Amino acid sequence: MPTKEYYQSHKERYFQTHQEWRERNQERYIQYERQYYQDNRERILLKKKEYRIKHHDELSKKKRGWRKNNKHKTEAHNASKNIPLDKNCSFCGSTKYLEKHHPDYFKPLETVTLCHSCHKRLHAKEKRHSLQVNDP
Repeated sequence: MPTKEYYQSHKERYFQTHQEWRERNQERYIQYERQYYQDNRERILLKKKEYRIKHHDELSKKKRGWRKNNKHKTEAHNASKNIPLDKNCSFCGSTKYLEKHHPDYFKPLETVTLCHSCHKRLHAKEKRHSLQVNDP
């Protein structure tokens, strides 16, 4: 087991190795994370709550900044509040944890119903794509 000093002096290499392992063992890592969360749910939720209480002002300031910089997204969200969700996810058909997705924030009344996991995956793909397009 590496010592703290070793880890500190080889942090970048350790992180890179860990990232590579996660990419090679993605399914296994996801199962590990799910099991860890199930085993430690109470403790994790308590830590999150404590963090939100401790950093309330900082988080509020960050949220206000995001809303100011993303007015079109905030307006789209507010405009679509009264639009009912479909009965199931448009991608996987799930009926749990449904959310609205705006394919185009400048068309706020056009929404797609997605479950939380499909919505997260979709935005992650969009983010990866925009990073690839914007990379020099």
